[in-house]
Amino acid sequence: MLRLLCGKKLRVSQATLWFLIALILRIYVAATTRILATDGVAYLEIARSFDRGEFFEGSAALFSPFYPVLISLLTPLLDVETSAVSVSVLMGSLTVYPLFGLARRFVSETRAWAPTFLFVFSPYLVRQAGDVLSEPTYFFLVVCFLRLFYLMVDGREMMGIWAGVTAGLAYLARPEGAGLVFAATMILILFNRQMAWQRRRALALSVGAFLLVSIPYVLLLREHLGYWTLSQKGSYNLAVAMLQVTGDPAITPDNVCSYLLAHPWLYLQKVGQNLASVIGRFGAVLHPIVFLFFCFGILRGRLSLSHSREGRFLLGMMIFFGAAVSLFWISKRFVTPLIPMGGVFFAGEGLIAVRDWLLRRRLKRHGLVARARRSVNCLLIAWCSILFLTKMGLTQRAEKRYLKDVGVWIDEISPQHPPKVVCFDSRIAHYAGGKPMAPSWAVQCDLLAYARRWRAHFLIVGRNSRNDLIPEFEEGGSPVDLVLLELPGDIRKNGGEELLVYRVHPEKAQVMPDAGRP
Repeated sequence: MLRLLCGKKLRVSQATLWFLIALILRIYVAATTRILATDGVAYLEIARSFDRGEFFEGSAALFSPFYPVLISLLTPLLDVETSAVSVSVLMGSLTVYPLFGLARRFVSETRAWAPTFLFVFSPYLVRQAGDVLSEPTYFFLVVCFLRLFYLMVDGREMMGIWAGVTAGLAYLARPEGAGLVFAATMILILFNRQMAWQRRRALALSVGAFLLVSIPYVLLLREHLGYWTLSQKGSYNLAVAMLQVTGDPAITPDNVCSYLLAHPWLYLQKVGQNLASVIGRFGAVLHPIVFLFFCFGILRGRLSLSHSREGRFLLGMMIFFGAAVSLFWISKRFVTPLIPMGGVFFAGEGLIAVRDWLLRRRLKRHGLVARARRSVNCLLIAWCSILFLTKMGLTQRAEKRYLKDVGVWIDEISPQHPPKVVCFDSRIAHYAGGKPMAPSWAVQCDLLAYARRWRAHFLIVGRNSRNDLIPEFEEGGSPVDLVLLELPGDIRKNGGEELLVYRVHPEKAQVMPDAGRP
């Protein structure tokens, strides 16, 4: 398998060296990341559903199921959070193998180190691979798809089936994976019609394999939601727009058409704003220095990648997915797949161009210049590594580590196990050992009424947002069923004074008639 992804045996050895470096970096960040991502709580809940054998409930959950399925495979050996982090670390590190093979195919044998190095040391990608997020799994599948797709283009027809299966798994990992195989096919037809015609059978096999893997999940969503959609977790911004215009937040074809007909110019304005923010987000995620390399790699006229068929293919894929993010107002976090999809390849070309400029390639290539080239390579790697490692030391969400402390403290003092915790941040409830009961509309609802309805044991709100979330305080009242608890000194010192933790007394609460477990 490694020979298939990387190529020759010597290249596998080089890729394994990069893999080990990537694995060490990601294990370090995973060990020093104090609190998991907000979406991570949902992934853990879905994984627990699969672990209990509740396949339908897990598959019909808000997030795509493939990453939680991988987590559930490790839960017999590890606890669920460690399993989730282990999957992210492993997938983020294994991406090196297909990426190195693609770099050899798209750039050259001698330049493959540049994009691989930028991927391995990218601070943003390293931090994501040390957290409970589906992006590392999705990145691995995207790069594997691109590698298998070009093996198919090079004449290995049966690779089309595996490329389609990989694209289907990418869709099951994140909803934007639904466009992989179709975008790749259209872009290949656009830039190389003769090759696309010669490979028409392999392309058909690829599309068929993708549909075979993905259609069961689409049918399951149709059964669960009652309308056709590719993902239950749609764009929040677009859903709000649908609610304002049509009164229905569901992102269905009818609602989208109604919105476009009612506010066409407003939609175009929003698309333009989102496109600008996508470009800015891409530059920030790629790292400012690497983004400069990326721009340099595209603008330099004599670079092989930017003027080759492979380069145009990668650039077309990036434009397609960047435009999809802008047109459908998808979360700007979705721009991160553009990095392994092409960002590191063009940035690697830019890095090589900077090296060649420093060496003044116009000089004759004699032994001294060759030795100088190796020295400059080492200097560039050392310089970029120092920049990346400095930023990598700022582990993800370190400023909110007190949220975990609050959750663990609640678990220790609670007479009920597991406690029912209602809060604005589901991670607190997770670390408290209870079922998260933070409604998605928390910023717009009365959390106290919600806590009373579900007979919660604890209610946590932010100090600054207390009056907004609990109207009885804003009206000058003081709910009799709430008792403010004092946080320990070490938690307050770490930033816990921003939170207010209340114990809810059910015997004093006016419980709503339809109370029960959510």
